[in-house]
Amino acid sequence: MKIQKQRPLLSICIPTYNRTLYLQECLKSIVSQLSLQYIIENVEIVISDNHSTDNTKQVVESFMQKNTQIRYFCNEKNLGPVVNVKKVAEYALGDYVWFFSDDDIHKKGSIAKILSIIKLYIPDVIQTNMDLCSIDAKKIIDPNLLRVQKDTFLETKKAYFTFLEDKFFLPLDWYLTSFSNTIILRKLFQKNIKFFDQFNKSEHIFPHIAIIFYTNENYKICIVAQSVALFRTGNREFGPKSKVEFLKFWYRVLNIHYQTILSVNREYISIKFRFLYLLKYCSRIFRIIFLRLFQVDISDFLIKLFYR
Repeated sequence: MKIQKQRPLLSICIPTYNRTLYLQECLKSIVSQLSLQYIIENVEIVISDNHSTDNTKQVVESFMQKNTQIRYFCNEKNLGPVVNVKKVAEYALGDYVWFFSDDDIHKKGSIAKILSIIKLYIPDVIQTNMDLCSIDAKKIIDPNLLRVQKDTFLETKKAYFTFLEDKFFLPLDWYLTSFSNTIILRKLFQKNIKFFDQFNKSEHIFPHIAIIFYTNENYKICIVAQSVALFRTGNREFGPKSKVEFLKFWYRVLNIHYQTILSVNREYISIKFRFLYLLKYCSRIFRIIFLRLFQVDISDFLIKLFYR
């Protein structure tokens, strides 16, 4: 009699392309936590390789020899990052999908923490805290990015946006765009998969977030205070190389992103939230103006002015 393997509770979904060294570090940080039977039975690792030209396949296969929880898929051609994100979530079997960047690192105890949050709250969405680290992941540049001390369970989207009002001048953009801090019910992904096609233009680079924030559906959201991932800085691989041109590109992308959130979630967002967004939008304009005219980046001044 064949014993049927139970469906995992959590799928850690990693889209990747030509990042062998980072991916290796990422996988090491995950498999090092697969020692407890409870975690082994409830977690899978899903990798969608976007037709890498380096030795990604060989690296992943070396991990698969000792870790049966890893499932690897390779596209026959490069489908672009948005479609690859969609692909990796489609391969998932778990009740929850944890989108995770191939260049970020799981901190010790991260998986056990997320499993405990799922069991305790059964949320629709989980957003985790992170630590900002150097490109070599050896130095913590900014710990506890959200500046929270305890887990917070929010029953509604309105409560979530109210929570964000007090975090608006922290690195909030990372939390409304970042990859490795977002965990969602797989059935929400399946229900809202249409957003991958609707928002698949050059300015739409946050498909995993679109599933949550580009719909007016109400969700229960849990904020995890523990920093469960190291978020690398300094390894950007998209947008113009020039700092001014990149900021113009990036702020335009962010503006479209926020405008979509504001438009779709009218019933959940307060006047205060809209005002704070306008203030932040103006600060971005001033930053670009100073860079253009005076070659001075006032970001440090803005951080000291607003960063609480």
